Amino acid sequence: MQREVQWYKGVEKLVPVQATTTMNRDRKTPMMVFEEDHRHMIQSKARWIVSLASACTVSTTIIGTIAFSAAIQVPGKDNGKGHPVLYEGTNFTIFSISNAVALYSAMFTFLIFLSIFTTRYAAIDFLYSLPNRLVIGLISLFVSITSTIIAFGSALYLMFSKESQPRILTPVVIMSFGLVTLFVFLQFPLLLNMMKTTYGQSMFNLLDGRNS
Repeated sequence: MQREVQWYKGVEKLVPVQATTTMNRDRKTPMMVFEEDHRHMIQSKARWIVSLASACTVSTTIIGTIAFSAAIQVPGKDNGKGHPVLYEGTNFTIFSISNAVALYSAMFTFLIFLSIFTTRYAAIDFLYSLPNRLVIGLISLFVSITSTIIAFGSALYLMFSKESQPRILTPVVIMSFGLVTLFVFLQFPLLLNMMKTTYGQSMFNLLDGRNS
């Protein structure tokens, strides 16, 4: 759908300005005719975007809930002064920062995908508006997932590092990197394709460059 709109905007640059707003005998502008001819494609892509946004919204809600709970119940018991006994050290700083990043990025991701639900899904929205929100939302979701995994690993390290239990820490680190790698493997092709078609040269410009 984005390619179709790019072709429309490319052709629009070649015709006089008044031709883009002139109505035909059916009292329809060129954009109205374009949207009518691509109605089924718009509806199909809108359903796909809504389903993707719904899945990502559920994921960010879970991540935000976990991060908020971890911020309240930090690792280590209270030392009587309102601070956990493990708060002094680099590992606790890593846990705090990564957990805060996970919480804020999850909230930001939720707002981004929430804005997708309120989009009117007009044909012109598929050119930049919707792809931009999807790209930003997926990147923010990756940041929140990565930060959550780092916070979880840091919490386990705080709990077990002093007890010298590498048998517990080593599998945790391996699984953490495995989860991040799996997410990148599953979502990176989609993200790369959207970034290429949104921020790169449009199909119209590519063909124009080849012909020249």
